[in-house]
Amino acid sequence: IKVSDGISISNRVLVSILKDRCSKNNIPYQLEVNDCGGSEVAVIAQTEYPTAICGVSIPAYNIHTAQTVINKKNVENTKKLLKKVICAEIPIDNLK
Repeated sequence: IKVSDGISISNRVLVSILKDRCSKNNIPYQLEVNDCGGSEVAVIAQTEYPTAICGVSIPAYNIHTAQTVINKKNVENTKKLLKKVICAEIPIDNLK
C-alpha cells in the first residue's frame, strides 16, 4: 500500500480502508514510503478535478530490468486485496 513516493501522497482515508480490508481478510501488507521515484498515481492526482489517490503495488527486486523478480504469494494477495476493495461500497463523503 503506497503511502507516498517522491511526487505524491496517498489519501489517508484510502490507505486506512486498504489496511482495514487487509486486516479483516487476513491479507498481509506492507506500507510503502519512498522519497524518490513516482508512479502513475501522481498523474491522476494532478488532474483539474479533485481526486483521492492511493497506490497498490507488488514488491519487486531489480525493478525496471529484465531480471525483475516478484513473489507469487504477493501477486495472489494483491489480487485478493483488489477484489475486496473493488467490491466494497465506499461512501464518497469519507474521502474528503
